[in-house]
This record gives sequence, structure tokens and C-alpha cells, in this order.
Amino acid sequence: MPKPIVIVVHGMGQHTHATVKASFQAGLDPVCQQFNWFQQQSLLNRIELHTVVYDDVWQQVRAQLADTSQSLAQRLSAIGAGLPASALSQISGFITQIGTGLAGNSFLYTHLLDVILYLTHFGQMAQVRLAKQIGPLIRQANDNGQRLHFVAHSLGTAVLHDTLSKLYQPGPGANQVQVLSGEQLAAGLFPIASVAMLANVSRLVPGGMDPYHSPLQPTSQGICDHFLNARHVLDPFTLYQRFDIPAAWQSATRQNLSRCTLKAVRQQNVHALEHYLSDPEVYLPLFELWFEGAFVPKAEELAAARQALTSASVQGQLDALVQHSRAAGLIIGNNASASGDYDLYNKMGFADVLTKANQLMDTLRSTVGTFDLLGPKAGGAV
Repeated sequence: MPKPIVIVVHGMGQHTHATVKASFQAGLDPVCQQFNWFQQQSLLNRIELHTVVYDDVWQQVRAQLADTSQSLAQRLSAIGAGLPASALSQISGFITQIGTGLAGNSFLYTHLLDVILYLTHFGQMAQVRLAKQIGPLIRQANDNGQRLHFVAHSLGTAVLHDTLSKLYQPGPGANQVQVLSGEQLAAGLFPIASVAMLANVSRLVPGGMDPYHSPLQPTSQGICDHFLNARHVLDPFTLYQRFDIPAAWQSATRQNLSRCTLKAVRQQNVHALEHYLSDPEVYLPLFELWFEGAFVPKAEELAAARQALTSASVQGQLDALVQHSRAAGLIIGNNASASGDYDLYNKMGFADVLTKANQLMDTLRSTVGTFDLLGPKAGGAV
């Protein structure tokens, strides 16, 4: 059987093909080591991985807008060719609101500005950029009998949704994305095996058709066989205009939908691509889709993988810290409300209490120091 094609679409921030691949591997390589099946042959040897990048569309725009040596009017004029007045007004208001933050290569510069730009003429440019990369891969999969799978993250979910909806848009005429990319596809001739939307913002950032009624759905009217939607309960980007799989897509006879609600927290940036991919709620259904029954983990491997997730999570580390502290005598008793705890501390000398408190703080510092609470550096990918 030919290798499945897996196409990864990045989210907000600055990206290259190398950084997208690195995030993909950072999320999945460690978890693959927990399963004997991947020790026999690595993940990257079992799939044909492709990363697609649209960030280069507005890299020059970012640089021009961040050039504080020019007036705001001059900066807008430099990028404004062909843009409607409403779009320029939107960008102007954004820059005015955040002041000089753009010049520092900050989160505002590399992430939030991307969203603003996508809502303008530059959104279509990103869609054309994406279409030119994925169109040939879709045709390759069809020609070679390969199963085709997409993994999109964050802003990439909106870009992928809008791009595919326009590439597969039915009708006698061609839309601008089809014309400018030279790609136009028919759902029956170029099917997609699965689409995984991680931190789905396709409703938050409308750049095309309504995602509930577009061709990108796993129904008889849609273009994909399976649709996976994943969100973390603490991911701020999925709290507003959240995408939920509609009832109209559901079928009692087709197992074509995956809803993944993540709760474990292993780093501050729960929105990161690798944080989503490293959760068994996401990677287990992905492996099942990509390998179509060939990946059959043992029960003990699954149990160990879930335990590893718990141990690596904030809650798991805090539980371990409490157990360690009790064993070391830093925390007395099993119930903080037990009167015996307070009686014992009341009988201890003040110096002893301070000593134990200091030891507990040292343990906290040591434990938290081993945990990635900082997320990406300013200007990094999200």
C-alpha cells in the first residue's frame, strides 16, 4: 500500500517549512517512542510528509508596517495598492491601538497582525499561495492511489478551509483563487481522506464560505471522508465563535467525525501545535486515520501513554509534588482541613515551621523549574 500523504498547514506567526516540520515532530516523535509499531519503522518513514507555508505572503508587509521611521500614512501607502479603504482603515486602527509594539518583533507583530491581514486582500493572496502548493499534491494523491490527509492549526484552519472551499467550489464559473492559482478540483475526482482542524478558528476568521455549509464536510455533499475537530478547553483562540460539529453532519451509519476536547496542560502555551499533537485525544485518532487499521497498539502501551500524559501535565506534576512533600514530611496529613494538622503545626516551634515552609518552596521551585511554563519566546510560532 502506498504511503499516505500528510499535509501540515501552520498557524499564526513566522514560519518556514523547517519550523513547521520541527513543530510536527516535536509533538509526535516523543509519543511514537511509546509504541513498538513505530520502533520497527519511524513515523516519517511511514508517511509522506509535506509542509505548506503561506506566511511569506505578508512577511514584507510586516516589515513595512513595523518601519517606525515612516509615518503611519506612508506605511499604509506602501502596502495599500489595490486595497479597499475599509481594509486600510482596519489596519490603521490596529497599528494605532498597539503603538510601537510592531517594531519589537513581538506577539502583536507576528501573530495578531496576521489575523488582521487575513481579513483583508492579503487573505486571498494567502489562499492562492496555499492553493498552488496543495493543488499538485491533491493530484499526486489521486494519480498514485495515495490517501490524502490534512492537519491544519490555528489560523491555518481558516486558510485551509477557505482555500479548499474555493478550489472545490462548484459552478460554471471560476472564482479568483481558482483563476490565480490555476487549480480547480472536482469533489468526486479528487477526494480527501481526512481533515484535522486543531484549534479551529474558521468561524472566528471568516475569509470565505460559512464553514457549516461549505464543501469541506464529511457528508455526501462534502469533499472529505473524515473530519476531526480538536480544541483545548483553555485555548483562548477557540473560546469565541467556537466551531462545533453541526448536527447536520452527523450520521448514525458513518463513523466519519472525531470530536477531541483536550484538558491536559503540559505547557503554558496550550495553543501550540505540538501541544495539540502530543495529546492522545488527537494523535490516536490521527494514527487510526492515517494507517487504516495497521496501527494496533497494545492495551498496556495505551495505558502507559495516557499515564505519561498525566505525569507530564501540570496537575500530574502537582500531584507528584504533594506526594513527594508528604513523604519528606513537608506536608502533614492527607487532609488539609484535618484539625490534627493545625494542632501539630501549633505545637511546632516557629523556626521549625519556617524551615519546613522554606523546604517546600525549594521543592516547588525545583519541580516547576523542570516544567515548560514559558511557552514560545516573543516572535515565535503559535
